[in-house]
Amino acid sequence: MILYPGLYVSGFGTGTKGFPSALKRIENQAFASSKLTTVTIPSSVTFMGDRVFINSNVQTVTFEGDSPTFRIMPGSGATDHGTFEGASRLYSITIKEKNGDYTSDSYGMVYNNSKTKLVLVPQGRTSPYTFAVYFKKAASKNWSTAQAFKSNSIIKITPTAAVKYDICVKVKDSTGKIKKKYFVLTVTK
Repeated sequence: MILYPGLYVSGFGTGTKGFPSALKRIENQAFASSKLTTVTIPSSVTFMGDRVFINSNVQTVTFEGDSPTFRIMPGSGATDHGTFEGASRLYSITIKEKNGDYTSDSYGMVYNNSKTKLVLVPQGRTSPYTFAVYFKKAASKNWSTAQAFKSNSIIKITPTAAVKYDICVKVKDSTGKIKKKYFVLTVTK
């Protein structure tokens, strides 16, 4: 069974909805503009398309099994979008099994399975947080600002040369506490 936009979702109304175990794929924008607030994805689902929850009322997504194959962040192409892109009300993601590529914490944030990298903060959760991103060529002493503290959590940096870049991401919570993380991005031709 494959879930396409509007085909199976449009008559659900509001509230919570689970799906049959025969469901294997959830295609692009399947829950677009849906009034549902809670969605439970069965363990039978192995693939989720792009912008699955765009402009919807979905606040909570629970994966009964491992997380299926999906793109966390938008890709490099103009038509490459992440599964959760545009899910502005999404507040919490729960992944019940810990065997797949991703896992979640008690706050509804998604990490790689070893919990060494935070890979997704649901957009509905970002309102008490602001993000700042700085970058520089590794050989340089001067940092450039990609974004000063703002609430949008997707920031694009366009490299100007094939070199190593130092990146600093700062996250500020509603109390003013700031955490920062540094990483290196290597750009090749």
